[in-house]
Amino acid sequence: MTTNKLFALGSSVVVIAAILIGILLIGSPLDERLRRLDQQRINDLRMLSNILSQSYTVEGRLPDELAELVNGLQLSRVPTDPETQAQYGYEVTTNDSFQLCAQFSAPSQLDDFWSHPAGQHCFSLTAESRR
Repeated sequence: MTTNKLFALGSSVVVIAAILIGILLIGSPLDERLRRLDQQRINDLRMLSNILSQSYTVEGRLPDELAELVNGLQLSRVPTDPETQAQYGYEVTTNDSFQLCAQFSAPSQLDDFWSHPAGQHCFSLTAESRR
């Protein structure tokens, strides 16, 4: 092999190795897309949780369904899953407690209240009265 061919081969190996290491370290584009979708789901559930707590403070009760929160001010439409457009799960469990549920693509990497496994997961929340 000539020096030019050897250099070209070596450069190609280095570039391919760098790409593979990058994918291993930060994940594939598909992994990143799924992570962003899960983060949007968490953002939606956090927002709904806050609006539900505010609604409880004003109304003295939790709504029977999320559609009751649409008022054109805080919420112009009920958010849906960013991938499937399915509605998020919502259930009133007691006078001031509720669950919000979503289907997650992958387990979360953070360890906080909003941590979740892959698949369907529900968060149990309590509306805090500020009356």
